[in-house]
Formats: sequence, structure tokens, C-alpha cells
Amino acid sequence: GEGRMGNFILFIGTNPWAAVCKNDPTRLTRVVIEEGITTVGEFAFADALGKYITEVVLPSTMERIGIYAFAFCNRLEKIHLPEGIVEIGTLAFASCPALTEIQFVGDAPAIAENAFNGVVATAYYPESNPTWTEEVMQSYGGTLTWEAYTPVYSGVCGDNLTWTIEDGVLTVSGEGEMWNFGGDVSIPWMTYRDQFTSVVI
Repeated sequence: GEGRMGNFILFIGTNPWAAVCKNDPTRLTRVVIEEGITTVGEFAFADALGKYITEVVLPSTMERIGIYAFAFCNRLEKIHLPEGIVEIGTLAFASCPALTEIQFVGDAPAIAENAFNGVVATAYYPESNPTWTEEVMQSYGGTLTWEAYTPVYSGVCGDNLTWTIEDGVLTVSGEGEMWNFGGDVSIPWMTYRDQFTSVVI
């Protein structure tokens, strides 16, 4: 679907997957939120619902993660936060003891002061992005160690072609024809045009 996910109430099971998982929470081990969805609702996967979640995949359209959204997800080891994230709510990832890797891709979002309460993790941020300041890089209720990384941008540009941008070079790999761009098909690396100075095909 598209748009915002609704908010839920903890312990009452107002989210539609609660009934399915109530008697067997091991049925919910992976969460994939598809493109077009912009928020994760409050308490969406918290507490007993998230006990067995090991992986969460968020879309590029994701903007906000609600309060307690993934709190108490005991087996969640890492989270990749897409470029469009602008807000991470109160206790969103609280008490996730296995969470050791957090990767931010875009600008620094607004992060609630205890969003990562009890989490001991390394948080990675894009080193060339000026929004990541010392003021932003706090522990947010946990113990976060901040490390800069050089982003690698990638995607597809043909039926059998991929592209990557790394160390200032745009590389197109694979076989066959590249798609034609223009009209309804936008140039996939246009957003990152300031990240490369040479092209290898």
C-alpha cells in the first residue's frame, strides 16, 4: 500500500497481525515494509510481537518510526535506516539487546532522546553529510559508538545491468542494453550526481 501505517495500542493487540501471532509469536520472524509506506505505527511490532523478529527491511519512502515501534525485538541484530527518515520516536528501538549495528543513509533525523534505550551498538553515518554533527551523535538512552562510512550508491539501469557509485566513480556492469531515460523513466543516479566525477562502463 501507500501512506502512513496506523498507530496501535500495546497489550490490546489492535494491530491486524497480533491475532495471528498471539499463540505462536515464532510465526513473525521477518518484517518487510514495501515501497510507498511512509511510517511505522506506534507499538507496531513491540513487546511479544517482536520477540522473534530477526530482520526488518524498510523502504526508501520511509519517513517516521513511531514510539515503541520495534521495542523489545530481542533478536533484531541490525537496522538500515533509509535516506528519507526524518524522525525516530520515543523508545522506538528500546530494549533490543541483540541490536549491534545501526546504519543511517541520509541526513540526520530527529531522534527522541531515549529512542535506543538499553541498546549497545555501532551507529554508522555518511561521512560527507554535514548534518551529522557532534550534537546529533549522542547515545539516545543506550551506548552508541558513532563511525563514519563512505556511502556506496547502487541500482539497476537495464534488464541485466547494475550501477554503483563508489570512491567518486560511477560504474555500470552487466550485459545487454541500458534502458533509455527521459519521460516516465528518470536517470537513476541523478540524485547522486555530485558523488562522482568519472564513469566506467
